[in-house]
Amino acid sequence: MKNTCSYRLFTIVWLGVWITLLSPLQAMPNDVLDRTFKLARQKATRYHLLEKITELSGFFFIYDSSIIEEDAVITLPSGEYTLRNAVYIITGNPHLNLRIVGNHILMELPAAIPPTGMSETTGWFTIEGYVTDKYTHEAIPAVSIH
Repeated sequence: MKNTCSYRLFTIVWLGVWITLLSPLQAMPNDVLDRTFKLARQKATRYHLLEKITELSGFFFIYDSSIIEEDAVITLPSGEYTLRNAVYIITGNPHLNLRIVGNHILMELPAAIPPTGMSETTGWFTIEGYVTDKYTHEAIPAVSIH
């Protein structure tokens, strides 16, 4: 009986250790962006507000300073925010792509949408029309453009 209790206790402790170790690995990166926290009303530069988010979340921000006006002073209303929404409000751009890289949040502009008819994989597109003589305005047959 004593061995059975010891075995059960060992099994419970062993399972507890594994669950504790594996649970952070199961969290998807976007779960980090959906974490919520409360913020008091603050008036500061975007740069300082992002620093505040870093303190609260433990995640640092990586971004091209040309896409965010860091020195702009904004007022952040008090409330409960997800990390994603706080970043969108602070940056003033709800279209930023946010990607988790280790303990950093990479902020980048969305990829440009290719013009209509442009192939996303090859980077080429088709132009149709007529090539005419500059002076006579007559169509020139069998012309190709490279």
